Amino acid sequence: MSFCYLIHFDSPPRVNQQHCIGYTSDLPQCKADHLAGRGSELTKAAVKQGISMTFAKFWTEGSRELEIILRQRGNYKRLCPICRNNGKSKENIL
Repeated sequence: MSFCYLIHFDSPPRVNQQHCIGYTSDLPQCKADHLAGRGSELTKAAVKQGISMTFAKFWTEGSRELEIILRQRGNYKRLCPICRNNGKSKENIL
């Protein structure tokens, strides 16, 4: 099974970048890599700066095509349940 996911950062590791969207077919390994700073450049920066991150949303049946569509749409706050709940996560997945 493949997933697309949205990561929410407690504070932006880079200016105006509080979210990261990605795709994986190995979700446990993907989570471990991002949390250890071995994921995207944005998660590496977050780990280096000590910024907490949460895997806030998942799309099952994810694909590289869906990842591209989500990235092109932008406005990740609209997709993020933490941001839509005024910064309060009902369920901290990590």
